[in-house]
Amino acid sequence: MRAGLKWTTGGAVLVVIACAAIAGPEWEEPPGNDAGKFPNDAQIPVGGGNMAAIKGILQGDPLALGSSDFQDMYKIRICDPVNFRAEAKAQIGFPAFNTQLWLFRADGRGMLANDDDTSGMGGTLSVLPNTANDGTGVTVTAPGIYYLAISGFNSDADADPGISFPIFNALTFTEVSGPDGAGGSFPIVDWEPAAGATGRYRILLRGVAFCCPGDITCDGMVDVDDLNEVLSQWGNVVTVGTFADISPDGVIDVDDLNEVLSNWGSSCPPPAPLGVGDSLDASASALQHPG
Repeated sequence: MRAGLKWTTGGAVLVVIACAAIAGPEWEEPPGNDAGKFPNDAQIPVGGGNMAAIKGILQGDPLALGSSDFQDMYKIRICDPVNFRAEAKAQIGFPAFNTQLWLFRADGRGMLANDDDTSGMGGTLSVLPNTANDGTGVTVTAPGIYYLAISGFNSDADADPGISFPIFNALTFTEVSGPDGAGGSFPIVDWEPAAGATGRYRILLRGVAFCCPGDITCDGMVDVDDLNEVLSQWGNVVTVGTFADISPDGVIDVDDLNEVLSNWGSSCPPPAPLGVGDSLDASASALQHPG
């Protein structure tokens, strides 16, 4: 167990945002358009409303000079923090591989990480609930913008380029860790080591919506409901990117109001349809070795 660490929201009142726990479409990493691995180049899934899953591939070659596809990062909006969950699965028809899941705040600082399924049922596939189980007390308490990343074992989030400065310090493979590593107070800037396991993945999601500019309420439309969220929270100081802080700068102010007004009346288009045979309900086998 580690010293106490509690992520707070600066005293802001939790806003309940409409979001079904499970239902929603799936985002697929476009062929030839690899998701980035840091917040500044993370892929932004295009769509409106709830997002039930993300589907992609890690295909870096550790023997190929310059190959870097060992981590994928996505910008998401968590609209139901209490029921948030991310669960790695193998894609249908492909073998499972040893995954790791990571959740970061809008400013790039770490929140949660997991290597192996805590239930023991998923083997080396990863699961992120909304709270750490390592004694740090870190919990996703606020709706807002976050970054979700997947890497292959054992490529870990690091806060210093070229030097091992881990953001998380998991003592066991099944730990859901808070940011208690040496670099836990700093944003992610590197992955150490650069290479890890590779394969095709599907991340099942709960409590998550697409990031539609100006859409605070996660309903796929920028309208009076979003305006009301900004006005009702006006002047609140919050954790960067949470609640109505869509600028994001940590305070609900004119920048957030302008973001809503500049996108007024817009709606997010639905994602492209899945291919034949894809299903969120299909089960996937998992590797059953340690780590």
